[in-house]
Amino acid sequence: MIFKIKMLVVASSIMVLGLCGTGYAESEVPLVFKYDLRFNKWAYASHSVTFAHATHAMKYKIACIRCHHTLEEGAIAVEETCRDCHTNTEMRSFPQAENIPEENRMDYYFLAVHDQCMNCHKEVRKSDEWTKAAVGCWRCHVYQKK
Repeated sequence: MIFKIKMLVVASSIMVLGLCGTGYAESEVPLVFKYDLRFNKWAYASHSVTFAHATHAMKYKIACIRCHHTLEEGAIAVEETCRDCHTNTEMRSFPQAENIPEENRMDYYFLAVHDQCMNCHKEVRKSDEWTKAAVGCWRCHVYQKK
């Protein structure tokens, strides 16, 4: 009987960890990523986007595979970067980028990031209108004026 209970606990833990994206020990999850982006150097001193990776992985329990879509189910080790497949980093505004035909969207790194982030945030907003999931440009993109 005790053996069955232990096996049930182990099996349940493995299933929960795999589904909830908590495969990392909290200390191993990269905390924050800050992306320094191109900007109009005559008007701005800097342009950046800061992504709270650990918050998404640990607090919101988003499975790794939700964003890292090339991972096998249950895997947590990320070996490639987005730019390994999405090679075109040409900057366009998001409304312009939405007009890129579906068969050409794979080429664009910045569009892949926007699709992942914004579409997820829009889904969250639909399910909970009071959420603070950013959907506007200026909630994520921070420009420092000169």
